[in-house]
Amino acid sequence: MKPIQKDPNESDFYMQLAKQLAKPSGAEGIQIGLDMNTSNKSLFENTLVELNPESEQYILEIGPGNGKHVASMLLNKKHIHYVGLDISETMVQEAQKNLEQYSYISKALFRHYNGETIPCDNNFFDSIFTINTIYFWKKPKEFLDELARVLKPNGKLLLCFGLKEYLEKMPFTEYGFTLYSQTDLENLVAQSQFKIKHFKVLQDSITQRDGNTYTREYAIVELGKK
Repeated sequence: MKPIQKDPNESDFYMQLAKQLAKPSGAEGIQIGLDMNTSNKSLFENTLVELNPESEQYILEIGPGNGKHVASMLLNKKHIHYVGLDISETMVQEAQKNLEQYSYISKALFRHYNGETIPCDNNFFDSIFTINTIYFWKKPKEFLDELARVLKPNGKLLLCFGLKEYLEKMPFTEYGFTLYSQTDLENLVAQSQFKIKHFKVLQDSITQRDGNTYTREYAIVELGKK
């Protein structure tokens, strides 16, 4: 696949960018993964604070990208059994390479999956987290129920995502993104096997590919099983 070279003001550019954000592939996908390491740094750091994993826990991440952000968690919380599932084979390959040097301190595993069915037993994970993937879930209610299936009864699910009011301003989100306000997320969760335990809204500044700097509003939502 050829790297994106179109003018950022053209709709073709943003359509291709949205496609890569949803499922990075090839050389451009590898660069997108690196860009996300920078742009999502504060999201991961704040989600990790809420996650607060303990030794010997089984942790699942949906959509880990190239996995570089996982290193800090493995270094600070040793002996975690971590699994990262991604729909992008390119990202799984990159994550496996990036985390090889940390294999001696933690059991980390990256796998490709179909984005709908989680290849794990019932009640397997102590905690699950995902950052900026909810926009791309094809069947959100069904996928939440699938996450509930593999989560232990007293486990927690953390959803981190940009809020609708912020993302509506981005020129690429009209292509294949489903955006969520707090009310939208509450309505979705009410249909699932989860309940909202905590809804936190945070802000930071981010410069997007259009060259503009925005105040980004994002949520970290803790869910527990009903």
